[in-house]
Amino acid sequence: MKNLLLAISILCMLTGCKSTEDILLEDNMLMGNWSWKSTDGGFGFHIHQTPQSTGKSIQLILMKGNKYTIVENDSEVSSGFYLISTRKSIYTGEPGQYITILNPKENLPVVLEGILAIDEASNLAISDNHYDGLGSQFEKVE
Repeated sequence: MKNLLLAISILCMLTGCKSTEDILLEDNMLMGNWSWKSTDGGFGFHIHQTPQSTGKSIQLILMKGNKYTIVENDSEVSSGFYLISTRKSIYTGEPGQYITILNPKENLPVVLEGILAIDEASNLAISDNHYDGLGSQFEKVE
C-alpha cells in the first residue's frame, strides 16, 4: 500500500509540474496494446531476444490515467502506473520523452524504462538511454 501511495504521489508531482512544451508524443499515440517484437543491444550488440527465442508473448497495455498492464503468455503479470518525463537522449542529444513503468514484474525480457519513439507504422521503441544499453521494439495491436 505504501508503494502505491508513493507512486501516486510521484505521479501527481511530475504531471503537475509539466508544461505543454514538455509533451512530445500525444497521449492517443501512446495509448493502446503494444505487442513485444524484440529486445536488442548490450555490449557489442550481443543480446537478441524475441518471443520465439524466449517463449514469452508479452503485451504492454498503456491506458489513460497513466495506468498500465503487462500480459505474459495470456496471463496478467503486472499492473500499475507509469510516468512520462523529459530527459536528454543519448541518441539525439535533444530532450526526449522518457517512460518509467512503476513496479513491473522482474525478469521480463523487455525494456520498460527509457526514451520513447513511435513511427508512422505504429511501432514503439523503448531504449534505456545508456551506452551499450538495451532497447525493446513493440508493434501496436489493432
